[in-house]
Amino acid sequence: MIFFYSNQTGTTLYFKSLIKKKKDCFLFIKKNKFNLFKNELNNKSIKNFSELYLFYKKINPKIFFISATRDKIEDKIIRLSKKLNFKVVSVIDYPTNLNIKKRFVGKTLNLLPDKIFVPDQFTLKKMVQIGYPLKKILVVGNPYLAEIKKIKKNNSKNKVLLLDQNFPNHDYLKHLKKLKKNLEDLHENFDFNIRRHPDNLKTLNEKKIFIKQLYKDNCKFLDSYSHVIGHSSTMMSIALLKGLNVLSYNPFLKKDFNCPLFERGLIDEGKKIKDIINFLILKKKTKKKRILNSNINKKIFFI
Repeated sequence: MIFFYSNQTGTTLYFKSLIKKKKDCFLFIKKNKFNLFKNELNNKSIKNFSELYLFYKKINPKIFFISATRDKIEDKIIRLSKKLNFKVVSVIDYPTNLNIKKRFVGKTLNLLPDKIFVPDQFTLKKMVQIGYPLKKILVVGNPYLAEIKKIKKNNSKNKVLLLDQNFPNHDYLKHLKKLKKNLEDLHENFDFNIRRHPDNLKTLNEKKIFIKQLYKDNCKFLDSYSHVIGHSSTMMSIALLKGLNVLSYNPFLKKDFNCPLFERGLIDEGKKIKDIINFLILKKKTKKKRILNSNINKKIFFI
């Protein structure tokens, strides 16, 4: 039996894509964030580590896959693995912030998991530069992104999706609302919509729609848009794989706070309103290539 624990949307999608139709896996998800998954087979929403530990004692799994988000439950899983001798693999599904202290609770490298799965070589090289041990990192791709299909024919014109982002100490939604108003005043022939980050959704119905669109429909709703603008959302990778025009809007001056797609040279970055206007008017096509390694070797996950 293999256990999975996730406390965020991207890793939950990653894990659920990975373990489809497998019976020897159990997925634990953070309560109040993903309650809509609680009635599915081999899924359980939990509040704290003690709930998860009860299952561990009954089943005694040999491998534990976890997200990498400086979460207390993740921290306790890694600590327990050192005592009870089971393996822990931490998954970075989308490398927005790779700093060790931001990704893991512990202040020393001793609290790192046995392995860290990353989506591409660019991530691996950057993590090694930061200070991660090379022997702990393995490039495996992203099984959810590998399922995204390019739009065969996009009839959408001048329809723009603005993606919210949930940053600590930064109100990105406020920037997006201001941007939307300015753009609507300048471009009446464009239709602008803001999509809230899942952590900022208020109603149960909004959360249900979100889960259905992402997990069951593989983001088919994006097919009705021509342009996607956000900071560093996973949705931007999905939009790029679908063949849409994608731009990173980064109004912040913070160092090392760029979109991974921009860092890889796959999309442009806009900091001011004129950058966004140029992007919309010129309709500059983003590079048509797979962004992340889609050659998922699923055997590697179940050794």
